[in-house]
Amino acid sequence: MSSLSEMPEVVMKKIFDKLDIRAIFTLRKVSHFLRNFIDDVVPDSKLKVVEVSVYSKYIWIRYTFNDGPLIINTYERSENGGCKIVTRKKKVFDELNYVEVFSGDLGNILKFQKSAIRYFSLGWSDVINGSKEIEPTIDKILEKLEEALKSRKRKLKVKNIRIDALKQKQVLSILPFVDSEYLETIGISNPESPSNEILSIDEIVQLEQWKQGKIIYTPEHIVASSTEYFTHFSKGIVSLLSVSVEDVIVLKEAFLSSSSFDNFQMKYQRFEEKELLLDVLGLPSNQEENDKKEWIVGNSSNNAFLKIILTSSDIYFMRCSN
Repeated sequence: MSSLSEMPEVVMKKIFDKLDIRAIFTLRKVSHFLRNFIDDVVPDSKLKVVEVSVYSKYIWIRYTFNDGPLIINTYERSENGGCKIVTRKKKVFDELNYVEVFSGDLGNILKFQKSAIRYFSLGWSDVINGSKEIEPTIDKILEKLEEALKSRKRKLKVKNIRIDALKQKQVLSILPFVDSEYLETIGISNPESPSNEILSIDEIVQLEQWKQGKIIYTPEHIVASSTEYFTHFSKGIVSLLSVSVEDVIVLKEAFLSSSSFDNFQMKYQRFEEKELLLDVLGLPSNQEENDKKEWIVGNSSNNAFLKIILTSSDIYFMRCSN
């Protein structure tokens, strides 16, 4: 056999199944034939974990693969204003922007991802100047990432995802392109925490990814949303500006009826009807001096029981035995 181009496709695929993504990217540069073959076949990147942290002067990323290898890259501005990549070997591209290079590399590796990613996170912070100072950099990264995810033939399979965001739009750059059939945990963190700014999620809660999610964590954000959009989750921590007795009733009934519910914590800043809970839940089964109250409520139709704990800043719902 005189060349790779004459090798049977099934043999070529088996060869590429044995290679890691670095070797595949290297071969992609060897010839037009290999580049076209790789782009047509799209061998799996085999990513297990992707963790991105964006800072004011550099971007850090760690890839963990299913077969064990770990890659850590740092992208930063070079002395001449270009891009310096620090990995096993230092590379400098003075004519390129480090944000553009990082975004391109991440987009390429996600293009070849077929198997499910166990954990994907995108975090960012600037402890000196505040995270809003690097928000333009984040928006540029998210713009490029959204383009890469849109270009995929199938949605990205991710089991657990965490995104730092100050605006709903930033979450919408990623979440709609994740496969809702695989997604379990949605985490939306606040890079400016602690903060009293309210995050609108009216578009996010309409996504199939949200509706199919099992666990929700938004403890650092005060979210603007009705409690009805949290009733399907089995676990979660959320923060709301204010809650009402009706909110407690909605969650209580939903959690008692759910076969998968485990626990849920709802933080609040205002609960002006707190005393009316006695009319709905009856006398507490336990009451402490610090105004902490506990109730055990049940559902006779499915023999389910729920412990509800009220404190000055939180309401806890927990599955329990009678």
